Amino acid sequence: WYPFDFRNSGKDLVQNHLAFCLFNHAALFQKEHWPLAFGVNGFIQIDGVKMSKSKGNFYTLRQIHDIYGADVTRLTLMYGGEGLDDPNWDTEFARSMGSKLEQWHDFAIENYGKGRNGIKYIDRWLLSVVNRTIKATIEAMDATEFRTAMQRGYFDLQRYLRWYLKRAEPNRELMDWFIIAQTKILAPFVPHICEEIWEKLGKEGFISLAEYPTYDEERIDDSIERAEEFVKDTIADIKEIIQIARIRDAKTAYIYTAEDWKWKVLEMAADKGKDAMKEAMQDDDLRKRGKEVSEFIKKIVSERISVKRMNEREILEDARDFIEGEVGLRIKIDADYDPQNKRRLAIPGRPAIYIA
Repeated sequence: WYPFDFRNSGKDLVQNHLAFCLFNHAALFQKEHWPLAFGVNGFIQIDGVKMSKSKGNFYTLRQIHDIYGADVTRLTLMYGGEGLDDPNWDTEFARSMGSKLEQWHDFAIENYGKGRNGIKYIDRWLLSVVNRTIKATIEAMDATEFRTAMQRGYFDLQRYLRWYLKRAEPNRELMDWFIIAQTKILAPFVPHICEEIWEKLGKEGFISLAEYPTYDEERIDDSIERAEEFVKDTIADIKEIIQIARIRDAKTAYIYTAEDWKWKVLEMAADKGKDAMKEAMQDDDLRKRGKEVSEFIKKIVSERISVKRMNEREILEDARDFIEGEVGLRIKIDADYDPQNKRRLAIPGRPAIYIA
């Protein structure tokens, strides 16, 4: 049974079983046999109600296994809580995860080895967010924060996958890497279905013995992730304007990006703080815009605007076809046509929009 890596139990056992375990090992064994770590959790609830025999709201492990199977049972227990919070068995979560795991099984088998060649911008985005997420998942696992690990390593990854598939036909090599990484991350939680996927993909041995996914810091690119968030936000803004203004029969969305002088002022504000206005007045071009600059600095401070410089026009041009498909309108970027002078409202990270 040794080495003794980890023991986890309820928080009520800290003062007896867990303490006795630590003291007895320290008294009886050499240091290499001592426990390396302890973890504790709260008292389990069933659908938000404390589990007790008197209330009759309890299941035996065999009962829960017969209803949901081992994988869903393990996953629901792991996702129920972390730290000293009282973990909660969520029946609706258990029911939904059964079908979600089956969907992942089918997706992995059907899509492995398929896709296009060649690297696109959106492929680099997926590489970045997945490497960042693998890093966060490893950190959560090391801290025994299993709910967080599942949130990052499954729900976040699936959200990124859905967006990626929406954006473009997947790159074959990248999709294969994603499928393997996602299945390996799931394996400690739902080993049975992951072993089945592993075998059907033609992999050797057991996935439980395979190396956990690793991340590459050099693949994590803040600028690419910011650019894609900018595209998402722009689409959401166009849809919101159409809905709130109840626009009908529109044909074109005109998008006006922030003028360069606003980026310059924003960078000055980030660097100089309250002395930004003084710094701006040393610039000939900004001095000519004195009132505009002053008002914009006030806006930066009041709205806490903080955006790193990016080529908004280039980003939108690259995503033009996708945006048009999402909003159902033709997209014009920084057009001369601006009947309501919307361009003056554009700020870094938040373009102005006119729909006609």
